[in-house]
Amino acid sequence: MRIDQQPAYLLHARPYRETSLLLDIFSRDHGRVGLIARGIRSTRRHAQRALLQPGRPLLLGWRDVGELPLLATVDAGESIPRIVGDGLLSLFYVNELLLRLLPRREGQGELFARYAWLLSLLGESGQRAEALRRFEAALLAACGDALTLEAASDGQPLDPDQRYRYLPGEGLLRLPATAVARQADVIGEAVMALRDDSPLRADWLPSLRQLMRACISAQLNGRPLQSWRLSAMLSPVRAESASDAEE
Repeated sequence: MRIDQQPAYLLHARPYRETSLLLDIFSRDHGRVGLIARGIRSTRRHAQRALLQPGRPLLLGWRDVGELPLLATVDAGESIPRIVGDGLLSLFYVNELLLRLLPRREGQGELFARYAWLLSLLGESGQRAEALRRFEAALLAACGDALTLEAASDGQPLDPDQRYRYLPGEGLLRLPATAVARQADVIGEAVMALRDDSPLRADWLPSLRQLMRACISAQLNGRPLQSWRLSAMLSPVRAESASDAEE
């Protein structure tokens, strides 16, 4: 089978033999796909190699032969605003999430559109945090964990005025009024807004960040992300509470 002009993004690349690369890409119609880019590091393919950058919209073609398809063509897709500074840390973070959580060869058209939207905002510091929270929630839904945000652990609908605490394997635990507050505790209204794609208030974002990190950690089965470690090294003052990569 041959795939032509497939909208895609590069998630990760590593050297393979003398002139080749092993690629992990996120494509619109085929989800996460591993490819062999033979000879891509040779001089004659320099122009194609230069296009293979994380965060850059691509149009890729490949031949589905053997265990890993062979990259055939690389063309530039539509341009997006330049991603720099903390936006690059966020890009590293979301790409690592996709590599760790998405299964191969499962189409994720809606998540792909959400990813493209997120990349367009990573250069905007004022919008980055909310965009990341929405992408994390969409990714968890794609991984089958959306029910975590649908109801409390006792099965009751979320109460917008109630405080909740996430417990791995159980979901959102309704907290009594006497419970000692933690940074990760979140108000029901904030969870409902995130779930329903409604506007998020700025004062909700820190607790929603902690909620998403707890949900993601449960999916990772105790294997932390490299981007979390990197952000902690770069931002030791804020490392205990959150990661800059997650905004």
